[in-house]
Amino acid sequence: MFGEEDPLLTEDVFPHGWKSGWLEAMLENFAERNDSLQRLIDEDDAEAAKVASEFLSDFSIFCRKLIGVRVLRAGYSRMDDHAKAVDDELWQSYWRMLLWTPVLALDDDTLHQDLMTDLGYILSGDAPLLLARRGAGKKGRSEHFHRIARLKFEALLWAEHFKASGMRSIDWKYRVATAFGREWETISKWKAECKTNLTSDYVERALLQVKSSACSSACADFPEPLPMDHASVEDAGNTFQMLIQQENGHSPAARRKA
Repeated sequence: MFGEEDPLLTEDVFPHGWKSGWLEAMLENFAERNDSLQRLIDEDDAEAAKVASEFLSDFSIFCRKLIGVRVLRAGYSRMDDHAKAVDDELWQSYWRMLLWTPVLALDDDTLHQDLMTDLGYILSGDAPLLLARRGAGKKGRSEHFHRIARLKFEALLWAEHFKASGMRSIDWKYRVATAFGREWETISKWKAECKTNLTSDYVERALLQVKSSACSSACADFPEPLPMDHASVEDAGNTFQMLIQQENGHSPAARRKA
């Protein structure tokens, strides 16, 4: 059990402080839910998988809050000597996935283990199997079509996030535009394209989720996770510009057309 002086139990980590009994209340809640879930599994109830998925999602958010973002970032930043030496993103991804292997270890095969195996072979020089592209792709469509479509939407999500967080309009527009290497006027027109490529329903739901996150992160035990794929708008923008350069052969004129 944690000691009362442990930094994990300070006010900046727990929303209501250690003395309020927040930790005990959360653990009791999870214990009760786990007992109910075990009964559903024993009864082979059709709802068991859905309830288990929701339980795992809530518990992972709880663990994130318990550990704290600083600890997570510190753990993720550590690499083995080879990953540091080669400075390879694939090696870094493989190393980070190793962190979750003990948590996801099951008797039968899991997606996590399959991914680890495939990455291991790829890093040894073999061709990918699980991670290989399915089919030749649609005619006339770029190899990174879905990635670029998603990144364009992520630019809009970050803009909405900054706006909902109270950042000045001139500041968040400048930050997003600078990260993605495009004028804000161009980025603001991506919404219609995103609705076509990602579906209108998904786009509206994700934007609403970002809006609500401002209040959620300030007042809820389990803040709504942001639907972005990257840790910062700068990371997303760098990836976007890198893919555009690959698609257009590093042509500055072609980049401006994206």
